Amino acid sequence: MELKRMKQPKWVLALIIAAGALAASAEASADSDPIRLSVNGTLVESGTTPIAVKGSVLVPLRTAAEALGASIEWQSGSRTVVLSKWATRAALTAGSDEAKIVRWTTLSEAVKLGTTPKLIDGRMYVPIRFLSDTFGYVVYYSSGTVYIRDPISPAQQETLASGSLVEARKLVLTASRISRSDVEPLDGRATGESFGTYRLFPEDEALRYLVLSEDCITYWEYQDGFMVATWTARVGEAEVGIRNFLNGSWTEERGSKPDLEAQSYYYYLQEYSMDTYTEASGRLSSDGTMTSAAYNLDVGGSPVYQAEMLYANSGEVRAEKIGVGR
Repeated sequence: MELKRMKQPKWVLALIIAAGALAASAEASADSDPIRLSVNGTLVESGTTPIAVKGSVLVPLRTAAEALGASIEWQSGSRTVVLSKWATRAALTAGSDEAKIVRWTTLSEAVKLGTTPKLIDGRMYVPIRFLSDTFGYVVYYSSGTVYIRDPISPAQQETLASGSLVEARKLVLTASRISRSDVEPLDGRATGESFGTYRLFPEDEALRYLVLSEDCITYWEYQDGFMVATWTARVGEAEVGIRNFLNGSWTEERGSKPDLEAQSYYYYLQEYSMDTYTEASGRLSSDGTMTSAAYNLDVGGSPVYQAEMLYANSGEVRAEKIGVGR
């Protein structure tokens, strides 16, 4: 028995033809309108551009890394690329949905990637979220462009670059989300029931400071959109630790000691002890003398003594030793 071919209605044929034309048009549009890459407000011009794979956007890793000031190493035998910045190393292998992240020398973890990295024409492409989750950058896709920028906004950048000393210090004091460490932290040791943190800014500066927490002191400075720790040591707790630092007495030093020749410092203290909270600021002289300028005390959640907190000492005029630009 011979089967007869069913005749398709004209509207079905028209729909098939239209769908084919639409697909061809989409392919042509993708070819003519490649995805752009913008890093910190600047379009990156290179021979490679981001790609879209099954609804996810992947960026060429080398292009993005160089624009962000990171180093990159290609291991051809395992088809693995290693991206390094600060003390963080991230290894990604083509075809694997897992990245190995090593921070300093001891902290290692395997991280699942939402999209598998692709190796195309000898170039590694990685999902944009990887740069955000691993290194802290703000990454998003909009209207045909992948945007990668530092975690602080342009307005905050402007404050750090040219704002007043008070404005810049207040911003830095709340910038824990943009903190990265280039040295492995020491385990702090505390002998009492109170927990206090001193932040010491060299006179007239906001872009670098020291943090004394428990018995460890750490030096932080602004680098490429982040506050980065580059030196740490064990000095002792509270005022004893401050005096030891000023006298050059410490142990277990890690990183490169900063070149600080400040005649005095602005200090900011936050201290917790049972149900008591203390906040204070003032001047620390090079001989260890501390002169309080503002002081707040809360007990059991109720204010006992309140004063307007000061973020600069009398006579300070902003004069930074390091810059904001890349």
